[in-house]
Amino acid sequence: MKVGIQSFEAHKKKMLALAQAGQGPDLEEPKIWFASLEVFAHLLNHENQTLLKIIKDQHPQSLKELSQLSHRSPASLSRTLQNFERQGIVRLKREKKTVVPELMVSEFELVIVI
Repeated sequence: MKVGIQSFEAHKKKMLALAQAGQGPDLEEPKIWFASLEVFAHLLNHENQTLLKIIKDQHPQSLKELSQLSHRSPASLSRTLQNFERQGIVRLKREKKTVVPELMVSEFELVIVI
């Protein structure tokens, strides 16, 4: 997944210019943008990378199982997974009365626009 780092103001200015020109974003552009490298680094901190690796390697069949494997509280785990889902990194499949996390992205390409 291609991820972009650009200030909010610069990104907004770019998107407005594209809209005024009647154009959409380039297909080669990142799909996700963060305002700073720190924000992106916070999302993919060591603890969260470990969580993604558990999902990738062990394929937990519920959030309860993932909570046990990761030694994280269900509340913390739920917030993190919802954030990952909003970014398109994880999909949370709802199956009957359980939620199964599925890893959608395991590699990131970083584009920094100054």
